[in-house]
Amino acid sequence: MDFKLPKKDIISKEMPRYPNIWFYVNSNIVEGYLEAVYLVIFNLMKYCNIKDNFSTNYRLRHILFNNNEGSDAEGRCKCLQPYTDLDNPAYSHDHQLHVRYYYKNLIDNKSEKVKLNISDGSIIFYRLALSVHYEVTTENKNHPFVEFCPICGRVGIYDIKIDQNNLDKEICRKIHDPLGVEILLKNTIRGNKIYNNRGEQIKFIERLKKDCDLETYIVDTTDDEINTPKIGHILIKRINYGRDVILKNIIGN
Repeated sequence: MDFKLPKKDIISKEMPRYPNIWFYVNSNIVEGYLEAVYLVIFNLMKYCNIKDNFSTNYRLRHILFNNNEGSDAEGRCKCLQPYTDLDNPAYSHDHQLHVRYYYKNLIDNKSEKVKLNISDGSIIFYRLALSVHYEVTTENKNHPFVEFCPICGRVGIYDIKIDQNNLDKEICRKIHDPLGVEILLKNTIRGNKIYNNRGEQIKFIERLKKDCDLETYIVDTTDDEINTPKIGHILIKRINYGRDVILKNIIGN
């Protein structure tokens, strides 16, 4: 399917990597673009526990130094897959799925709508971009990565060549980005299911299916401008509730 992705500069000039998750909301189920944006963010909060629960100091750093990669909002699901390094305890850490949202520049550049040909026909969707990555949690002193962590590091299938002079960005682009796409759409990391401390499998986009009729795709990238290895596409075709529920949630939050 041709998703007709926009140019990177249209989304944000401050963004170091092309967004690796795109949400599409059927324009027939919402009244306007911002309602579609809220629908996505609220559902990720409700079903995927992706919330803006960063510390005040973290937020202040981004305000003072304007270094939040040009995003309009962000959230995370934290306390995932604790890793204990018995040989080097200082490298022990847990993980987070970090999500940044991009939508304001899409409005400014009249790129917030796209017509897609899907199995249900030709439909106009509202779309918003996300940059997602799976990394060492922000509060850990090793954030954002431990190079040879068997979960988020350069090990196993991700034992790949990287530029040691640009280690942080290389690991994020080549490892953390595709891991973020994998966990969000497949509920796995490196092909393995993950569980919480109660032994329950942790699920993400799959949980949205309770209230949303979805189509999902993961595409390997080939365009040189799209400097991230995989992109996930999530189409929300229908929702199992009315606009009154969306509006109630907007007012309540």
